[in-house]
Amino acid sequence: MAEFDDILNAALEGYRTGLSGESHPLFTIGIDASKFKYERVEDVFHSNPDKYTVNLTDHIRKITQYLGYYLYRKKEGKDIKLDIAVVGPTGSGKTQFIETFLKAVDKLKEKDLKGELSKLETKKVNMKVILHQKDDEELEETFYELASSEIVIIDDMWYHQNPKGYLKNLFESMDSGMVITTWRPVHYMEFLDEWKNIVFTELEKAHVERQEEIYISSLEERFENELFDKLWDFVNAKSDAEKFKESLRELFSLSFKSFEGIPGLVIKNYITYIRDNIEKVRRYLKEENILKNKEKILNDFKEIGFLTMDDIISIMEGTSKIGYKIIKEIILSRDDRGIAPTDIIPHIFENIPEDNINLRRKKAPTVAHHISKLKSMGLLHDTREGKNIFYKFKPEVEPLLELYFQNIGWEVFR
Repeated sequence: MAEFDDILNAALEGYRTGLSGESHPLFTIGIDASKFKYERVEDVFHSNPDKYTVNLTDHIRKITQYLGYYLYRKKEGKDIKLDIAVVGPTGSGKTQFIETFLKAVDKLKEKDLKGELSKLETKKVNMKVILHQKDDEELEETFYELASSEIVIIDDMWYHQNPKGYLKNLFESMDSGMVITTWRPVHYMEFLDEWKNIVFTELEKAHVERQEEIYISSLEERFENELFDKLWDFVNAKSDAEKFKESLRELFSLSFKSFEGIPGLVIKNYITYIRDNIEKVRRYLKEENILKNKEKILNDFKEIGFLTMDDIISIMEGTSKIGYKIIKEIILSRDDRGIAPTDIIPHIFENIPEDNINLRRKKAPTVAHHISKLKSMGLLHDTREGKNIFYKFKPEVEPLLELYFQNIGWEVFR
């Protein structure tokens, strides 16, 4: 009986160890495996902006200044509308910015002795989510809820097939208000070409007084340690392996510098690399030689699908005019599957009539050749649906491409 008691005690000890997460290899380097997942980190950062936001102070000051200006004009008896676009690559912190702004407004309401802020009705939606989840009747209801609010926030506005028409109708339906939208850079550049003309002509009658932009791209190096500390604060397993923290910081620094300080991309690469290479990382940490293995680690980043900005620049400099046009169509696609080559051909060879199917077929090998080159460089992945193949940029690559085009401008596509 005593022997089985020993077995039962051992089973209980093992069970408790497993429940605590200590049996996971990540625990041995001080990381809580249950928290060390990109989606979990992203959700916690967005849900707790007062704790996990890094370097958005100037942007928050700017947007709350617009909010104050809106209330100032309202006190003058003026019905005005403010159009504010928040632009940045995927993972740059646009959603974090929105959540931080809303948290700041809540705090301002507590200090708002006259109650002016508290009277403003706020409505926030994510365009990608509502288009996927709502039918036409529900979408119309959501539209009128937005039109009757004074602080309107539309995250992922770029996902709408006709953002120009949607926003034009929204502004014309509102009495007054402040509309804040978030965009990926290339979609915003495409949208802006025609939108400014509408703002200064048709929408001038609808009292759209200002059209402003807030660009969020990447963190400066001086914020690198702060971002790591906030991540570590969440994922630290509170074990005696705290001694690995500074070496893990060095590894984080390699990720930060490789991916231009785009917070989401930096953290995603860091988490993916450690989880996929945990035994190798444990060896590096034990030997305390992260920096000595810098080149090996950077190569490992590429093996798990992450290209650096230097890689992107090199690829783009060697890309032909047709290659650029293909990249444009792929990056502008709002189809979650990607885009099929047959849908690319009309945009590249615009002089081919729609009814000339034979000539279009002759151009298919040219497009296929350029797509194959982009795929071999590590930019694309494909999915099959029946006889069709759809291409899209890898999620690990897209943010740097977006930042690249944000930096060089829309003219490269003309």
